[in-house]
Amino acid sequence: MGLRMDMTGIYQEIARKNGVSVAEVKAEIQTAIAAACHGFPEGVAGMPDWRRKMAPEGKIPAPEEVVGYVIQQIHGEETLKND
Repeated sequence: MGLRMDMTGIYQEIARKNGVSVAEVKAEIQTAIAAACHGFPEGVAGMPDWRRKMAPEGKIPAPEEVVGYVIQQIHGEETLKND
């Protein structure tokens, strides 16, 4: 089961718990990601590392891309902790 399948279930669960549609959940998440990306324009000192990696040309990443990146970061940190 890939990330896309897992995200579908996550969207459905969030929508169910909040009494909204999956489309509304996706739109809210995408809005939050866009706001986070626009908070640090390209080249600004202090721009988070994730922003440079996720949107180097200014493209706003999809929620699945952000979640995939976070999962990679978590697994990397776990590896470092276990070494």
